[in-house]
Amino acid sequence: MVESFQGLDKNIGWFAMNIVQIGANEGRDHVFELASANKKKLNKLILVEPVVFLETKLRECYYDFPQAIFEMIGIVPEHSDEKMTLYYPLEGNYETSTFDINHLLNHGCPMKKIAKISVPVMTMDELMEKHILHEIDYLFIDAESMDCSILRSIDFKKYKIKNIQFESEHSDGTKKRGKKLDELVEYLKNNNYEVVRGPWADHNATLIVNS
Repeated sequence: MVESFQGLDKNIGWFAMNIVQIGANEGRDHVFELASANKKKLNKLILVEPVVFLETKLRECYYDFPQAIFEMIGIVPEHSDEKMTLYYPLEGNYETSTFDINHLLNHGCPMKKIAKISVPVMTMDELMEKHILHEIDYLFIDAESMDCSILRSIDFKKYKIKNIQFESEHSDGTKKRGKKLDELVEYLKNNNYEVVRGPWADHNATLIVNS
């Protein structure tokens, strides 16, 4: 779970701000703090969460944000017309919900305590086109092992994203970092991003990049 936005470039100015969060859970987190601190200049706040049971609490969290848009879907790297199976723990935190059942098993969740639901999905590009978002000030991703794949799927020549924060801890498997993460960092650098904090320096294993 990503819990802090320290290290992000907060020098946005006073123009309209767009924030997108993939994996919003119940809210009441670092993104809520950022949105609250910049409420007057918010343009769009896109909150994406595939666990539909959390919609009520998420809406309650952002009840006084008219800019908030709720998408109870999953974000995936490739287009799919079909719903996908999301696995979640029957006990504990929904934050480990994932499209990869092995991710839950590797977290120590026994098979008998794993449930599943079918959820609609879309890609990041489809999400941004739907909401006419070609510029994003902050993109937060916590997609339980899919962060790298999702970021690699974004057309950075078409969309301008100023700040990105994602969970790198599971980039190459549950609690593993390796070649996939290294290739993503190189890909981001080739798209004019600068890594300002690496996973090795943060207990939450987040990676932050600024354009």
